[in-house]
Amino acid sequence: MLVEMLWKGEVKIVKAGIIAGEGKLPVLIGTEMEKAEIQPVFFYTTGTKLPKEIEGQRVFYFELGDLNKLTDKMLEEEIEELVLVGKFTKLGFFTTQLDSAWQKILAKSPNFQNEPVLKALIEHFQEKGIEVLSQAKYLKNHIARKGPIAGEITSELFTEVEFGYEIAKVLADLDISQTVVVKKRAVIALEGIDGTNATILRAGELAKDAVALKVSSSNQDWRLDVPTIGLDTIKAAIKSNISVIGLEAQKVFLIDKEECIKLANENGLIIYGYSKE
Repeated sequence: MLVEMLWKGEVKIVKAGIIAGEGKLPVLIGTEMEKAEIQPVFFYTTGTKLPKEIEGQRVFYFELGDLNKLTDKMLEEEIEELVLVGKFTKLGFFTTQLDSAWQKILAKSPNFQNEPVLKALIEHFQEKGIEVLSQAKYLKNHIARKGPIAGEITSELFTEVEFGYEIAKVLADLDISQTVVVKKRAVIALEGIDGTNATILRAGELAKDAVALKVSSSNQDWRLDVPTIGLDTIKAAIKSNISVIGLEAQKVFLIDKEECIKLANENGLIIYGYSKE
């Protein structure tokens, strides 16, 4: 649904862009935008399989390395607000020819870690008059709460969560990873470029009944790379015989919450929202 606003005596359509990676988050944000009477315009990388829910929406494709063309299309579409959301694989950048806009961004970044590159990308869009919004603006109902979410945690497992949390926070603050898997206060697996689910599956090959933690950095920028889990992560944890998935409360998105809780309960998986506060 669109809302028409009077602006300098003319009719203006409110539109917002979504640079959409894999997963369900872009769909959820698009739905919330429509509820707010804002027209979502989706921008997907070439070759991405569109979710069924996106069919019929306004969608444009772009090449990963061609930031200039992507930006020009947004300006042509009169996009004023933008959300960056969904899963992107960094591996694609290693084999892609990057244009002058990307080269400028990389020149500003001290390294190729997520945070400095994404912040430079946000600066690029804002220099063009496109405001990059917090993901939480449209996903606040999907933020993990504090306390038991599925199942009941024992004191022994809670100690494991506390241990894993401290390690995961250090790694997140170093912009290395958001996920760590521990058992008996020993580290089993750390998240690399392969992502959360692959980390959990690796851990399952090394130890059963381990505890996985998903956290944010201490200075999490809600405009970019917000830690998220959903049904695929729950399925990976069940396959790997994980005992607990600990989520940093009020800092991690838990999507498809009811389905995740149901599946976890059916398989004896505990989901717990942890906070030191």
